[in-house]
Amino acid sequence: MPLRLEIKRKLAERSERVKSVDLHPTEPWILASLYSGTVCIWNYQSQIMAKSFEVTELPGS
Repeated sequence: MPLRLEIKRKLAERSERVKSVDLHPTEPWILASLYSGTVCIWNYQSQIMAKSFEVTELPGS
């Protein structure tokens, strides 16, 4: 019998390619770094972006 998984999207946002993702150990935050050099912090409970900032102007570094 094949395994059936029901996947529900919690956060859906169009963006550039994601380079890495990390979860905060105690806060409801997801940190995503993009290839463009932007870092975004998302609150997955409220489903809004808490903060966004540039760490570099060189893509992919």
